[in-house]
Amino acid sequence: MEVSISTSQIAAFGFKLAKDAYRKDRDNRYSLLQDWTLPDLKLDLHSYDGPLIRVSPIGEGRVRITVKEYSGDTCDGATHAPDGLRGVMEGVLFHDPWYTEVPAMARHWGMPEEEVRQIGDTIFSTIMLRAKAKNIVARLYFNAVWYLGGIWRSIKHRLPIVIIALALATLTSCSGCLSPPDHSDPASPYTPPVYEKTA
Repeated sequence: MEVSISTSQIAAFGFKLAKDAYRKDRDNRYSLLQDWTLPDLKLDLHSYDGPLIRVSPIGEGRVRITVKEYSGDTCDGATHAPDGLRGVMEGVLFHDPWYTEVPAMARHWGMPEEEVRQIGDTIFSTIMLRAKAKNIVARLYFNAVWYLGGIWRSIKHRLPIVIIALALATLTSCSGCLSPPDHSDPASPYTPPVYEKTA
């Protein structure tokens, strides 16, 4: 007996898979169990002390950034992407709180929010590389947040997962993609964060 499957049934099944994957991704929650100081960064920023992020200038165009201990809804891992690749969790444990504080930092520094967001994207890349992420992984994730990060936040994560997947697939073969930057001082030690999955 031959079973016929319609296009609408295939589409419905695909939509269910995408919805389930989205839900599973959004259900992830991570807590930073203690303050985490990043390697010294070669960035020229003024001081800032917010609920989640502290930026301390240390002279000669360098800063020391501390991510303050947090729990709850601050970090959900890598949005619509695997968390388990080397260096990814370290990057997002910084990146999610940075994005949370972008509006406050932009006001404090008198800078456009987009510029503050992109500074965070370069730090995200720096952390991934210092955490020994493979260059191709750092490149993919950095380009994803650089080009899509603002979109994700502005529509509160409602961009369909299929569109994101297509965009990421395009980025992997993009000859014009940005190389992942490392703005850290090589002499400054990297200490991994202490965190746990709380969901």
